Amino acid sequence: MAENKPKTNLLYDLLAPYLFDSKILEEDESLYSLAGDLLESGTITRVEVIQGFARLLEETDNLNDKYSLMYLITWIHDCYGKYGKEIVSFELPEAFWLILKSNILFELKPNVSLGREVTSQLTTLTGSSGIVRSYFIQVLLTEDKAKWKNILSAFYPIHHTLESLKAISHIMPEFGDDSELYFYTYYFADSVAQPDYITKLSEEDRGWLKTFFETGLTVPDAEARKFAASGLQRLEEVLANLELVPNPVE
Repeated sequence: MAENKPKTNLLYDLLAPYLFDSKILEEDESLYSLAGDLLESGTITRVEVIQGFARLLEETDNLNDKYSLMYLITWIHDCYGKYGKEIVSFELPEAFWLILKSNILFELKPNVSLGREVTSQLTTLTGSSGIVRSYFIQVLLTEDKAKWKNILSAFYPIHHTLESLKAISHIMPEFGDDSELYFYTYYFADSVAQPDYITKLSEEDRGWLKTFFETGLTVPDAEARKFAASGLQRLEEVLANLELVPNPVE
């Protein structure tokens, strides 16, 4: 019986030697220039680009290679799609799912800087912070607790909403004495205390938000308590400067 070999893919065949075989790039080469030349040649379709990246991500366990591919994907999506070089569009919103499937967000140790980078790339691909935020909330509410720190540490670029903070509040009783979970929760929480956003909230929701920050004043982590105090102060300043706004009509 003939061996079932994967179909040839120009993108995979071009980049795999540099990622998997330690082939050295020349001084005037980079993964970006190699991929760019291939796209501009007109010899590869958008579907083949997606399939090539899917195969590359599936076949590497190296976190650095995954990062390289993630940045390359978003570069192609951004530069060759939205800013319109005179070739076929290579916008790649489907790559959002490829990056999530690669597990890159959960292979790194919880880290604000690294989480911010992954979230920024995901937001570029979807064009919507709301989509990324909804994925984060879904993970917090339905998936393994081991993923919580990575998700909480990655919120910064997309900011919190009342819904995301309510989701976190729902699982906070399970934080126990894990100071990092409280730290990452309150580190970004004050981003919600923006005048334009608070104005749209009902009095009930404003009260809920105040209680959320007040709760943070008693959590086990000292840094989290400082962030909660800062968030509470910021919220109270916003509320003090707002004219009384009636509750939104249901």
